[in-house]
Amino acid sequence: MNSQKITARKSNFELLRIVAILSIIIYHAALHGGFTLSENYFVNNVFLQAMFFGGKFGVHIFILISGFFLIDQDFRMSKFVKIISQYTFYSIILFALAVTFNITSFQYGKLIKAIFPLTGFSWFADAYVLLYLFFPFLNVMLKNLRQNEHKLLLCMGGVIWFLIPSVSILFGLDIYFKMNWGNLILFAYLYSVGAYFKLYHKDAHFQYPGWIAILSFFSYLILSVILYNYCKKIPFINHNPFFWAEDFSIFILLASVATFLFFKSLQLDNSRIINTVSSTTFGIYLLHDCSLTRGFLWKTLFHVKTYYTEPTFILSIIGIVLTIFITCAIIDFVRINLLEKPLFGKFGCKIDEKFKKIKETYPESRGSLLDDKVIINKQQTVFLNEFNYFRGLAIICIVWVHIINVLGIMPLFKKDTTLLFRSFYANVFTSTALFVFISGFLFYHVFYQRGFDYPKFIKQKFRNVFCPYCVAVLVLFLMRILSQISMHKSTWSANPLGLIYNHCMFYSSLWYIPFVMVLFLASPIFIRYIECGKHVQIVVWVLSAVVAMLVPRNNVGPIQSFIHWAPFYFLGVYCAMNYDWLQNINKYKKYLFTFCYCILIYYCAGHNHFVSKSIAFNFNTLFKSWDLIVIHKSMLCIIGIWGLKWVSDQGWSMVDKILDVFAKYSFSVFFFQNFVIFLIRRFGGTGSLTYLGLWKFSLAAFVITISACALCVALASVIKKLTGKYSRMLIGS
Repeated sequence: MNSQKITARKSNFELLRIVAILSIIIYHAALHGGFTLSENYFVNNVFLQAMFFGGKFGVHIFILISGFFLIDQDFRMSKFVKIISQYTFYSIILFALAVTFNITSFQYGKLIKAIFPLTGFSWFADAYVLLYLFFPFLNVMLKNLRQNEHKLLLCMGGVIWFLIPSVSILFGLDIYFKMNWGNLILFAYLYSVGAYFKLYHKDAHFQYPGWIAILSFFSYLILSVILYNYCKKIPFINHNPFFWAEDFSIFILLASVATFLFFKSLQLDNSRIINTVSSTTFGIYLLHDCSLTRGFLWKTLFHVKTYYTEPTFILSIIGIVLTIFITCAIIDFVRINLLEKPLFGKFGCKIDEKFKKIKETYPESRGSLLDDKVIINKQQTVFLNEFNYFRGLAIICIVWVHIINVLGIMPLFKKDTTLLFRSFYANVFTSTALFVFISGFLFYHVFYQRGFDYPKFIKQKFRNVFCPYCVAVLVLFLMRILSQISMHKSTWSANPLGLIYNHCMFYSSLWYIPFVMVLFLASPIFIRYIECGKHVQIVVWVLSAVVAMLVPRNNVGPIQSFIHWAPFYFLGVYCAMNYDWLQNINKYKKYLFTFCYCILIYYCAGHNHFVSKSIAFNFNTLFKSWDLIVIHKSMLCIIGIWGLKWVSDQGWSMVDKILDVFAKYSFSVFFFQNFVIFLIRRFGGTGSLTYLGLWKFSLAAFVITISACALCVALASVIKKLTGKYSRMLIGS
């Protein structure tokens, strides 16, 4: 870790943090106060709508400041421990007080949430802890972008996560790209914005940022008032007066960035009072917005709702907010001076030194993640035919599973279905794990060994993966529109954005592309994994596998999917790094490993535990079920390497030719299969083979799968000849 000079921050940013926490407290007063709007109190309604603006505005500012300061800093373990300690301290104290004063009942689940962070006790604290864990990797990614590329990233994120949802929500379309684990995505974007101004405009002064902030705020306020009070007779307009005060609001984004730039340019000398108060802002947040006590605070203690009908409503709210702010600041000031400073003043440096020693055990001979450019020295790679087989078989299995799902999966779950059949299908289902494993293997074997250049890698994946995905979504969108027209329906076509988001972007296998783009963007994590020692790599894989067994897959949540599928990518990287050792393992050990796998697969099949369900993560169901598919698919990946190496050594020309074709066009088949699935459903094929027995159903599904794959390969080859060098941007092959 590089030595860093500790300098006092300018008080302009510290003052901005105070403004941010005050706006958040005002927002919580409006959100948790239990207000009901009445047309008889126009002025109070307008003020209430203004109060709602403050919450996300303040959160945005906090993360913008973090991005501005952390972009050129290293990860400090003492800082991380300090954040976790403060979070845990207040959550335990508030839980104890809530139970003591009968604000909530004692439950072990609530106690666990209070003791352990990242369990939903405070959404902001949870997301900020995750951001602090990931910010070193964000720094690597951002520093490896050129200024124009960084600017393009911010523009694309602004359009996708703010502009499109802000416009669509006006017409009642809930197109919100936040998804699950979306707070981390939002924070990463805002962090990138703050980092951009530090990297490229550190000392620049912008014109009129204050006026832009004011204009954005009043634009939100005026439009919200007009929509709520004067547009109720327009049927397709959203009349919710607060919908533009959410995370995705373009008005809040503009106002927060403009306010940040205004305070950045503000010439304010170092003020001990401002800096002292500013140091308590995170504690103020934790104290006043505890999930257990917020109802008591706003509805029982202060009765903010009762002031709504009073002429002094505005003054009363301001007084209550200042009271909470001052009280919480004093409490946190006492905690800092009595606990934090004595403890971390003594042990903080020791924690950092211990972490530094651990970090120095990692080999850095291949290049450091903290370099301005992550480019790995080139090495010669060897073509592995067995992985060509692996890719060909994986795409067949993926199409097979989707065909089974659309034709009728019920024969597999009948009581008379033998365990042998279920065990067989347990190997076929959840074949996504094989694709992720192959991607991890090739990441090391091809991209890393040939010389890893992060910007070039991301550009290549954007061109060859994301562009064909956009084409596939567009084609599927047109197919749905034509289908609705032919059926004389226009429900979806009236809301094209809703149709694209709800019925195209994550249709069938297309959910994989947003997830895998997150995987590619996180490449610096896997570069660091490669540079770790072998024992550390094993520990990382075990930990990631345990987390994956607890966090289910979520096809509409790329971040959650990343967490669930990451161990297969780690495993692919590890197997690529130790490929020769893996192949030279004693054959009897291979037999024993395969036998253990058969026992596990037999157990999973007997309990119908061979289909991975796509559900949103819920802390309340944590530890209630463990996804054993993570283990048996990991074992299958290793057995697949051994088995396909043996097949490759046999020299079977027919097998080689067939699997080579499927591997060559695997991405095209991956995209085109969605059109086949859509056509089967469109023309009444859904569940059409459920009446068949298991043998006939399996044979029919396999024949249709091979036919569909062959059709997709033929179509891809024709398009490739017609489009030439542009084919990869259109169809992925």
